[in-house]
Amino acid sequence: MPMSAALQALHWLEGVEPVAGEPGPPPALADVVIVGGGYVGSSIAYWLAKRGVPGVVLERRGVATGATGRNAGFIAPGLGMAFADAAQRYGREAAIERLEFTRRGREIALGLIDELGIDCDLETQGGLTIASSPEEWESIQASGEALMREGFPQRLLSRDELREHVAADLPDRFLGALYNPETALVNPAKLSSGVARAAQRLGAQLFTGAEVFALTDLPDGRIAVETGRGEIVAGRVMLATNAWTPLIAGLLKGRIAPVRGQILATAPAPRVFLRGMSTNWGYEYWSQRQDGAIVLGGARWAVPDRDEGYYAEELRPQIQDALYAFLTGSFPVLADVPIARRWSGIMGFSLDGYPFIGPVPGRERLLVAAGFTGHGGPYWAVAGQCLAELIATGRADPALRHYALDREPSERRS
Repeated sequence: MPMSAALQALHWLEGVEPVAGEPGPPPALADVVIVGGGYVGSSIAYWLAKRGVPGVVLERRGVATGATGRNAGFIAPGLGMAFADAAQRYGREAAIERLEFTRRGREIALGLIDELGIDCDLETQGGLTIASSPEEWESIQASGEALMREGFPQRLLSRDELREHVAADLPDRFLGALYNPETALVNPAKLSSGVARAAQRLGAQLFTGAEVFALTDLPDGRIAVETGRGEIVAGRVMLATNAWTPLIAGLLKGRIAPVRGQILATAPAPRVFLRGMSTNWGYEYWSQRQDGAIVLGGARWAVPDRDEGYYAEELRPQIQDALYAFLTGSFPVLADVPIARRWSGIMGFSLDGYPFIGPVPGRERLLVAAGFTGHGGPYWAVAGQCLAELIATGRADPALRHYALDREPSERRS
């Protein structure tokens, strides 16, 4: 199947053979229907099929064409907020449990890459969170010290130590960094496609071009799934639809919002960055990959609405200009490197910064994995494994209580 014109600008899909969908219409009946063919949907399909429960995956476009194929390619265990802040807000034990869940997600993801032999341009040299202001440095130091006290492998780097990770002059505003040796980099489209193909080999069925329009609860407890390719009656439905979840039957409306992320990729450049990096409270994040291309995302601060509330995968010139200015202004050695691609993707942000993973209260046959708030990389593999276990055995992993759909909505990020 050739790549559509709308997807040709996606950096990660270059040279990746699309995962073939099933010919013909989906079956009229299915034990489990999984809506969404990205990271999470492919993971759930794989783990279910491995347990002998082959699911039916419905994807409106193709595997890894949504947020999975549009992100910056990080698998970085973490909380999406400073660990010290999370410990203060949720308590030390809960913060540790949440962090361990993402670390588990990284280990499962790396295990899948190894077990399935997926060539996804994996790099495991760690990542840096860089302070670009005194206030950010104070926060990073507090979190780094708290993490190290708890025995986690992070390490604080002074400005002089940071120089060892960047083969260029540092901007004056870069004051120091927190090094996380567990951060990994991947081509997310190759990785998700590899997992999807493994699920297919085990019996999962994938239908592309199958947009879901409505879910209807039937009197016998099953769910009718209305798609652009026909209706399926399912014993259970798993929504791996992230930002689009509120548009399906109004689920989590007001608790998940679409946020558009903008990214660019350069042509191959001289080696400057030796790790994945982020700065400015996570508003800029980048890495230089094995082929020399630099992938840089962020700069939502460049527009008044911070690119929030949009479902259209469009480019904002102000943000793209800000990204280019950040790259070339911070590292003048890269001023002559051309930009090869620009793209955007829609993230699902939750109010409290943590995903929703589990059954819909009062509708236990309907499950959700959504609201990853731009940090789906360390969650997708462990979420898929836990949800597959829940569907197949009825056993809920204790960690899922932190991501329950009926958790207190007062847990909000400041």
